[in-house]
Amino acid sequence: MDSGFISITQRLVSEQGKNALLDPKQCKAHLSDYAKGEFKKERHLLMVAIEAGAAKEIVNASDLATCKKIQARFLKDERFIDETAACEIVDLLAFVLRGDNSQSIATPPNSQYASPSTSQSQYASQQSAYPQYAPPQQQSYQQNGYQYPPNTSYPPQSQQIKYIGFWARLTADIIDNVLLFAIFFALFFIMGAMGFFNSMSDSDFDAPPFQAFANIVGMVVAFIYAIAFWATKQATPGKMIFGAKIVDAKTLGKPSGGQLVGRYFAYIISAIPLCLGFLWVAFDSQKRGWHDMLAGTLVIKA
Repeated sequence: MDSGFISITQRLVSEQGKNALLDPKQCKAHLSDYAKGEFKKERHLLMVAIEAGAAKEIVNASDLATCKKIQARFLKDERFIDETAACEIVDLLAFVLRGDNSQSIATPPNSQYASPSTSQSQYASQQSAYPQYAPPQQQSYQQNGYQYPPNTSYPPQSQQIKYIGFWARLTADIIDNVLLFAIFFALFFIMGAMGFFNSMSDSDFDAPPFQAFANIVGMVVAFIYAIAFWATKQATPGKMIFGAKIVDAKTLGKPSGGQLVGRYFAYIISAIPLCLGFLWVAFDSQKRGWHDMLAGTLVIKA
């Protein structure tokens, strides 16, 4: 069992009680109080499970088999890029909240918890914290066919990150710009068909007021295009062709709305000095542009 999951769960339960695992807002508030550099990955994945209702479903589950069905469903959640971590979280929650003691649940030897058949009221009456134990140091943690050796780097080697390089991202940007031009042209064609420009002469189209209007429309269309695709697909159509995905650099999960908006406007900083911020992708070890660094994002293979 990953010592990080054990440590933060022990701390949360000992300080706030088991009910903290049943309330996503309360759990998030207490986890955020912990040191920012402490178990970032574990805190993020535990919150994903709590927000998805894992704890409540486990408490209400009739037996261990139901817990395992919950576990299987969570494995399909795209935020659990580490499937082993997802399994461990469900197992640990089942152990803490129900005291399930079986070969498929990570429990220490001679556990004092009752068997899965014990009623829920009996668990509620147990006031002592669950046993303290250290993760195995000389052997791997194995369960239901998967294996997670201690001290393995995150993500596991089988899921190591593949960054999207400069030429793929440049080609993706060209594709997106072509699509943006098509959308812009179609929009003005529709406006013309609806009679918006009937009162204008040919010379008016070259006048500064119309040029300013066209530029503003172009910027709005580009902003909506980028943010809409980033928020829903984590990639624009150009990036999708290369299987790219924009993720939070710390958790590898979906970036927040603020990160995405900040990333878009950080394009200005990347572009101003002769597009040096974009060229930086070719030299950075994680293939980040300046806008990625400022927004705290990565572009990786989905």
